[in-house]
Amino acid sequence: MNITIDTKFDFWGEAYIQGIEEGTQKWLTASAEMLRDKARDLLISNGSVKSGRLRDSIRATKSRDKSKTVAYVFAGNRSEDIYWAHFIEYGTYWKPAKPFMRPTMDRNFSAIKEDARRQARGVINQQRRDKKTRTTSTKTKPEDRFI
Repeated sequence: MNITIDTKFDFWGEAYIQGIEEGTQKWLTASAEMLRDKARDLLISNGSVKSGRLRDSIRATKSRDKSKTVAYVFAGNRSEDIYWAHFIEYGTYWKPAKPFMRPTMDRNFSAIKEDARRQARGVINQQRRDKKTRTTSTKTKPEDRFI
């Protein structure tokens, strides 16, 4: 699963936008980590944990590409020979599905959306406050204009 927010802007406020993107990436990564923890808990509660390798392979990462504001939640790791995540999630001919990723996303989607809205407002307001302090600190005082 991935969550993507596109924040490409071309106008004068590059520093302003960069601050918003950094703040957005922080809470997006935190949301992905929360989803990771909930998916691990659901995997345990539905009785799918035998060795713990699949549970431990569920991870949250952010994009390596600095131009993207993206966070990913992965399950399984082929390089460590943990390839059965989709068998548990979707089931097989012999074993019924015991989904853990999709229910986690479905149950927490509205909370993530509300958190995104709240965090976005906070990040934008923080950038506005920072911009005000930058602009007011560079203005000259009235008494400095007179000799």
